[in-house]
Amino acid sequence: MSALQESLSSPCYSGRPIGYNASKAALNMLTVQLAEELRDTPHVINSVSSGYVKTDLTGHNGFMTAEEGARLRSNMRCWEKVPSLATS
Repeated sequence: MSALQESLSSPCYSGRPIGYNASKAALNMLTVQLAEELRDTPHVINSVSSGYVKTDLTGHNGFMTAEEGARLRSNMRCWEKVPSLATS
C-alpha cells in the first residue's frame, strides 16, 4: 500500500480538515528546509508528531491524551545532535 493510500485510511482523513492538513504539510517542509539550512551548525531542527491524540479535533478519540503527546515533545528537547542521523 502506498503512503498516500495509508494516509487516506487514517481516522483523521474522514473529517477532511483541509486547513489542518495544509498547515501540517507546510510544517513538514519547513522542518526539512531548516534542517538542511542549519546542517553545519550546532542547531538541531525537529518536528514532533505525536499521532492520533484525544483532542477536540479528533472528537476525543485517539491513542493518547494531549498530556502524553506533550511529553513526547518535551523529551525531544533533550536530544543531542548525532552526526550519523544528520540528513545526507
